[in-house]
Amino acid sequence: MREKRVLVTGASSGIGFQVASDFLKRGASVGAHYRSNKDGAAALLDIGDGARCRLLQADFSRSDEVIRLWDEYLAWSGGIDILVNNAGDSAAAMPLADLTE
Repeated sequence: MREKRVLVTGASSGIGFQVASDFLKRGASVGAHYRSNKDGAAALLDIGDGARCRLLQADFSRSDEVIRLWDEYLAWSGGIDILVNNAGDSAAAMPLADLTE
């Protein structure tokens, strides 16, 4: 994984945090996206070499913030090898039985 450039969305907790952590431990450079849990994402800075991790804040419900995050990530990394699209939002969660077509 050395020299691989990775972007992990939703990296401040849970699966996203673990995936970002594992990439860092294996030598990759990781852009770690978070929406509001900066402290959770910041814990990734302590894993591996801090120069290989960049925290990137964005609210994915706003397209301008998605574009800004992408531009910031590419300016920092110079490119991308792996995207882990893990960000999710349960704000509109409802029971499966209530879903309609």
